[in-house]
Amino acid sequence: MSFRGYGVALILLLALVGAKVTAAEGQAVGDPTPLWSGLPPGPFPVGFRVLYRLDRSRVWGPTPDSALGGESARPIRVSVWYPALRASNRARMRYQDYIQFAAPDPYFGPLNAMLLARDTQSLREIFAGAERYYRSALVLPMVARRDAPPARGRFPLVLYSQGWNSSHQHDNVVLAEFLASHGYVVAAVPQVGETVKDLALQINLPDLETQMRDVEFAIGVAQLLPFVERRKLALMGWSMGGIVSLWISGRNPMVAAVVGLDASFRAHDFVKLTFSSPYFDIRRLRAPLLALQSGNEKYVRGQDDRVVDSLHFADRFVGRVANITHGDFSDFAMLAKLFPVAILDRTAEEASRGHETVCRVVRTFLDGALKGDERALGGLRDSTPFAGLTLTHYQAAAVPSEEELVALAARDGLPATIAQLQQLQAAHPELVIIRYAVMTRLGYRLLREGRPDAAIDAFRLDTEAYPTSADGFDSLADGYLAKADSASARRAYERVLELLPSDSTLDGNAREELRGRATERLRALRSSP
Repeated sequence: MSFRGYGVALILLLALVGAKVTAAEGQAVGDPTPLWSGLPPGPFPVGFRVLYRLDRSRVWGPTPDSALGGESARPIRVSVWYPALRASNRARMRYQDYIQFAAPDPYFGPLNAMLLARDTQSLREIFAGAERYYRSALVLPMVARRDAPPARGRFPLVLYSQGWNSSHQHDNVVLAEFLASHGYVVAAVPQVGETVKDLALQINLPDLETQMRDVEFAIGVAQLLPFVERRKLALMGWSMGGIVSLWISGRNPMVAAVVGLDASFRAHDFVKLTFSSPYFDIRRLRAPLLALQSGNEKYVRGQDDRVVDSLHFADRFVGRVANITHGDFSDFAMLAKLFPVAILDRTAEEASRGHETVCRVVRTFLDGALKGDERALGGLRDSTPFAGLTLTHYQAAAVPSEEELVALAARDGLPATIAQLQQLQAAHPELVIIRYAVMTRLGYRLLREGRPDAAIDAFRLDTEAYPTSADGFDSLADGYLAKADSASARRAYERVLELLPSDSTLDGNAREELRGRATERLRALRSSP
C-alpha cells in the first residue's frame, strides 16, 4: 500500500494544522527526535549512508550506443542505517534528506530524478498546495547523521522492503533509526520497474520478482560492509514488502527471521498470488515469523490468515495492534502525532501509540531471533503485554526432513523410524511429512553414492507413506537389486504388478512401461539360480 492510499490523510494532516505548525514550528524543529515520539533510543547514535551499485546481470538503462558511454546495467540505490560512534561532528539529517539524493555520477542521475519527482509530487498532493507546511515537514530533524563513522564491531542485518510503490521511498525511517540505535544495520532499496521507462511496479509475479532481485542484490551489497554480521539476516516488509520478504526467505535458507508489517500476504486479494508463487514452499519457510496486523475491527474483516496458518514449519508470532490501520505501520502515524488532526477510524494519538508498539515488538522479536535473547522470545511466547497488542505464538512443527528420517533409520532401525513416522502423521494430519518426489530423488542419490542400505531405507519409507504407489515399489526393487537381494527385489516387483491396475497416479504409458519392466525383471530373477 502506498502513501497515495492515504494521500488526503497524510499531508492534509500536515496542511490543515497551519496555525499549530506555525506557532510550534520552532519547538518541533528544536526537538532532537520529533518523529520518534515516546520511543526509547538505544545505546548507539545512528549513521546513514547511501550506496550506489550496478547489477550487471540485468539491463535497465540506456541503449549501448547512448551518450552515457554504453552503460546499461540496472542501477541499485541502497540506503543503510547503522550504529555509529558517539563522537561525531556530522550534522543531523532532516526529513528531506530521505527524499533528496545527489547522484555520484551521471548514470545514476535519472534514477534519482525519477524517484525524487514521484516523492515530491505525492507529498505535495497530500499537502494540497500548502507550501509552507510542506516545507516545515521537510526540515524536521531526524536522529541519523549522514556518513557518520560506524560503531566498532559487527551487527545483525535487517533488509527492509517498502509498501507498494510508496510515495516516500523511505516509508519507515522512524523504525529504521530506532533499530539502528539498538544495534542493527537496516538496509532498503526503492521499488523500480524493469526498465528506465517503468518506475512503478504492478502486483504480479514478474514485478514482484523484480523487487525480490533488487532486495537480494542489496543483501549482497550490505553484507560486504565491515560492520555487518553476515550470518545474522532478517527480512522485514510493510504491505507488499511483506510478500517480498516472505518469498525471499523461501529461497534463502540463511534468513534467520521474517517480519511482516500488515503484510499483503494476509490480504484477500493477495493470498492466491502468494500460494501460486514458486517460492512459497512451506517446507523451506522455516525462519521465525512475526506477523503484525491491524486490530481495528473494520480492517480485521479484510484479513485472510490462510498463508500464515499454513507455515507449520516456522515459529509464528501473530499479533494485532489495537485500533490502528494499514498506514500506521509506516511513518504516517508519527507524522499524524506531530501534526494532529482528525483522521479516519482512529485518532492521531492512537495511530502514533500503535506505531510505537509496532517498533517495540519488532525490536523484541529481532533481539530474540537474531541476537539469541531467549528472554525476549520468551516474553513474546508468553504474550507479554505491549500497549494495545494481542499476540499469539504458534510453535513450529518438529517434523524431520526426508534426509533426517533416513538418518534416523540408520541410527534407530527402520521399524522404529516407521513407528515415529506414523506418530508424526497422526499428530500432524495437515502435513505432508514425506514428499514422494523428494524421498525418491534422495534414494537414487544414495544409490549413486554406493550406499544401498540407506537407499533401501529411503525407498521403504516412501512406500510406507505411499503404499499404493507402484512406482515406489519399482524404486524399492532397484534398491534391492543394488544390494544383490534377489528375493526382496522379486517381492517388490510382484507388488508393482499387484498395484498397477488401481494406481490412479499413472497415465497409460507410464503404467505399461512399469508393467513391462517388472515383468521382464521378474522373469530374469525367477530364472536365475
